[in-house]
Formats: sequence, structure tokens, C-alpha cells
Amino acid sequence: DAQRIFESLNSTGLALSEADKVRNLVLMGLDVHEQERVYTDYWNRIEVNVGYDTGAFLRWYLVTRTSRIPRQDQVYESFKKYITETGLRGAELLDGVRKYSTYYRQIRTATTGSSKIDLRLRRLNLLKTDVVLPLLMPLFESRETGEITDLDLVECIRTVESYIFRRYIAEVPTNALNKVFATVYRDVKRIRPENRSFAEVLGYSLRKRSGSGAFP
Repeated sequence: DAQRIFESLNSTGLALSEADKVRNLVLMGLDVHEQERVYTDYWNRIEVNVGYDTGAFLRWYLVTRTSRIPRQDQVYESFKKYITETGLRGAELLDGVRKYSTYYRQIRTATTGSSKIDLRLRRLNLLKTDVVLPLLMPLFESRETGEITDLDLVECIRTVESYIFRRYIAEVPTNALNKVFATVYRDVKRIRPENRSFAEVLGYSLRKRSGSGAFP
């Protein structure tokens, strides 16, 4: 089993990263020319977009796709399960990953091409929280497809900033945030009426929460 052998290799004395194992899993089984194409056009661009923090990015990507939150040391196993569930391979598998890596870069660097969105992102980034990525990355995709406007996205980011900052000031524990942001995009999309903006329904969804997920 070539993948099992790869997983156990440690000739450099350094443990293989979760991203190393995912990369090999994706490329294994492709012919040489296709391997080179997928690595150059997809995998390498993903790593550049995420500043080579690939394992952390893949974890948040999996959350957006599955609403499940893997531990950082279980990203590879979770990605294997995702491949089995979707049946995707090679370029087809990495096409969505590459697209989301672009959104990841735009969010982290506040470079979207819109001064209003970038201003809000810079403010949000001061809070140094990655937990919002499973909400923001799909929102960026919705913006790209025209499902939401730039103004709607600005208001969504403002709402998220208020939610996180108020919880920080009120000293509300952060342990609930992973679950909140893992599912809130799908929740809002499911209940959003056609005549309401995404930001309006997002605000409603966050305000109705109680206990550890409450909006102070």
C-alpha cells in the first residue's frame, strides 16, 4: 500500500505534516503528466495563497464542506473521509480547494478589491480569530456568484465583528464559537427569505442563540 508506506516514512527525522499526507493522497494514482499538472496548477497555488499554512487552511476548508470540526492532527484522516464521501479526485477535487484558498488569502490580507470590505476585514482581523472562516469563505463565494452584494457582505462582517468583540468584552468563553461558525452559513441560507439580506438573517440567527453561544 503505497500511501501507508508514505505515511510511515520518516527518513529526514521530521514527522510528516497533515498537508504532506493530503498532498500525496491527492496526487497518488495519477499518471506522471497529470501529477505535474495538478501539483503546479492546483496544489502549489493553494500553498502560495495560504502562505504555506496548508494544514490549518485545509482544516477550515473541511469545516465549510462538512460542518464537522476535525482536530488539527486529524486533518488527513478527515480529508480521506471527505474524498470517500464526495468521490472527487485530482483536479476536480482540488478545484474547490484552490478557489477557497483565494478567499482565504483575501480575508487574511484584506485585499478584495473593495475598499469598504477591506476596511471591515482589517478591523475583524485585529481580533485574530480564524474561527469565522467557515462563515466568511462561503460568503465570499456567494459574493462571487452574485448571491449577495458587496454591501451585504460588509454588513455580515460588521455583525460578526460585533458578536465576537461583545463576547470578548463580556468575558464569554470562546469554546462555543467553533460550533456556531461551523453551521451558521448553512442555517442562514436555509431560512433566509428572498426579500431579506443575508446580513439581516445572520443577525437574527446569532441574536436568538442562548447559553454559551449568546450574543451579548
